[in-house]
Amino acid sequence: MIPFITNLDPVFKSSTIFTTEKLDGFDAVIATGGNNAARYFDYYFSKYPHIIRKNRNGVAVLTGNESKEEYEALGKDILQYYGMGCRNVSKLYVPKGFDLNLDFWRGLSSCKCFKC
Repeated sequence: MIPFITNLDPVFKSSTIFTTEKLDGFDAVIATGGNNAARYFDYYFSKYPHIIRKNRNGVAVLTGNESKEEYEALGKDILQYYGMGCRNVSKLYVPKGFDLNLDFWRGLSSCKCFKC
């Protein structure tokens, strides 16, 4: 995300660092990780202004014009990555009146994520 932001506005490049060493000399922190890492970050950075991003979930936005292949890919995302942070789709946003028709369920069920 940071490379994307610095490409939009280079002023951020001089105020952003990545390190594997102990942090010091900073004014504020933005950190991301799972719930366990977030607890550590909350403690470690408690004296500083901070934004800690915790458990992440993906969403799918459907239009109703998806192809069978797109439904299959969505099924894979939902079933294969369930519970795995930002990779999993845990919410579907559909247009009002969206028909959860047989094509939708066939597409999801054709995912070859698990061997039965």
